[in-house]
Amino acid sequence: LFVSAQTVFAHEFRVGDLEIVHPWSRATPPGAKVAGGYFTVTNTGSSPDRLLSISSEISAKAELHEMGVKDGVM
Repeated sequence: LFVSAQTVFAHEFRVGDLEIVHPWSRATPPGAKVAGGYFTVTNTGSSPDRLLSISSEISAKAELHEMGVKDGVM
C-alpha cells in the first residue's frame, strides 16, 4: 500500500470509517534492503476502530509501526 521505490502519488484511501491520507515514500538507493513509507490514519466514525495489518505488492514483508503525540509528547 505505501512502500514503493518511487514517491506514492495517491492521497486518500478509505476503509469503512478509517481514512488513510497522504501516503508517501522516498526512493531508495539501489540495493537497499529496507524502505519506509508514511501515512496518517483518521477514524471518521463514532466508535473506536483500528488498522490491523498492512501488505505490499513489491515486498515479501511489510511492517506497521505506530507513532503518536499525546499531550505534546511523541
